[in-house]
Amino acid sequence: MLTSLRARLAARPPTFATVLRGLLRAPGTLLWLTALVVTGMLGEELSDQQLGDRLLAASTNLTNLSHEPVRVLVDSALWDGHAVWWLLLVLGSVSWTVERWLGTVRWFAVLFGAHVVGTLISQGAVAMQVAHGLAPASAEVVLDYGVSYAMAGALGILAHRFPPRWQALYVTVALADFTFPFWAPGHPPVTFTDLGHLVALLTGLAAYRLAPAAVDPTAEAEPPLDELVADSLVDERLVLEDAVPAGSPTD
Repeated sequence: MLTSLRARLAARPPTFATVLRGLLRAPGTLLWLTALVVTGMLGEELSDQQLGDRLLAASTNLTNLSHEPVRVLVDSALWDGHAVWWLLLVLGSVSWTVERWLGTVRWFAVLFGAHVVGTLISQGAVAMQVAHGLAPASAEVVLDYGVSYAMAGALGILAHRFPPRWQALYVTVALADFTFPFWAPGHPPVTFTDLGHLVALLTGLAAYRLAPAAVDPTAEAEPPLDELVADSLVDERLVLEDAVPAGSPTD
C-alpha cells in the first residue's frame, strides 16, 4: 500500500492547486484549523495573566455554562492555549478525513455533538461532586477548553469506516486507551476531562447512523446502467420469442 502510494506521488507530484482543492473539499476543517491557528498566535502574544483570563472566559465550566452556554461551547472549541503545531496537524488529518467521508453537515453534527455531550456530562459530574461535598466550590470555575472532546468524537465515528474484521480491533484499542485512567493501577485519580474524553468517544461510536454504509471490497461491483438495460432487452426478447410461435403475426 505504501509502495503504491509512493509510486503515485512520484508519478504525479502534488501541486499547490491539487493541495488547495483537497483542503477546500473539507471547508469546515479548514475554517476550524484557521481559527485555532489565529487564537494560538494570539495566545503567544498575550501575557500569562491575559491568556489565563481569556481561557477562563472561554472555559465550559459550571459558572460559564449557567450564564452563557452557547457562547462558551463554541468559544472553548476555538482555543487551545498556544499554537501546538503537531496537535493541529494530527487534528487536521483526522478531521479532514472524517469531513471528506461524512460531508460537512454530518461532520459538524458528530464533532460538535461529541464536544457538547462530553462537556455537559463531565461538568454534570463536577456539579454532583460539589453538591455532595466531594469537590470544593472552586471547581465550578475550572479551566475546561480545547479540541480534545471533538477529537475523541472524530476517532469514535471513524470506527465505522473500517471493515468488520478490523472494526472490533479498532474499537478495543480505542476503548482501552480512553478507559486507561479508570482501571490502570497507580494512575492518578480520574478527572472530569478523563470522563469527558470517554463520553465523547462513545458519542462518536453511537453516531453510526450518520456513517455511510461500508463498501465490501470483496463484493462484485454493480454493472453499469447500459449493461443492465442491454441484459433486460435480451431477456425480454427471449421471452417474446418463446411466447409467439414462429411465423405468427406479432402486432
